[in-house]
Amino acid sequence: MACEISFLPVGNADCIVIHADDSLVIVDLGKNPRFIYNWLRRREFNRIDRIYITHNHRDHFPFSSLKKLVDFLELWFSNGSEIGIFSLPLGIYGDAFNKLHVFEQTDHQRYQELKDAIDRLGDWDLSGRVESVPAFRDPTPYSLADLEIHTLHPRQIFIERHKGRMNEISLVLRIKYGEFV
Repeated sequence: MACEISFLPVGNADCIVIHADDSLVIVDLGKNPRFIYNWLRRREFNRIDRIYITHNHRDHFPFSSLKKLVDFLELWFSNGSEIGIFSLPLGIYGDAFNKLHVFEQTDHQRYQELKDAIDRLGDWDLSGRVESVPAFRDPTPYSLADLEIHTLHPRQIFIERHKGRMNEISLVLRIKYGEFV
């Protein structure tokens, strides 16, 4: 089988879908996760092996409340579909808990939505339905058959030095399929 790479228009950024052999990998979800869901369903995909979120800017991952992410996952899971691993920006949960404390004092509705989303993600993680791992340089590539995805950047120390500068700490991935890099 060949490796198919599709770029989906999902707002200011793209969602990249990599399909090779029996592996389906998504890079960024953009502003319109329902579009991605519908695109995947039309092609009869029922498992996403890995989702990489390059960084926490709204055009790549507009889930600052994590609510849209939970909505996407619930929609995806509703027909028996599966997800392997989320590779999320380092600190995404810390940022969410900081916002939770602010919303607790200022906005009860947003507080409850964010709390529910964090709880739901935690439940899925504990049950093994979704595994979430921090996204930073990893010497061990994601690999299935002829597809390898290497996370080249950022290193954790680089992230700590450049906190708040999302583009600088964005993931850099190298995709390899057979001899093609």
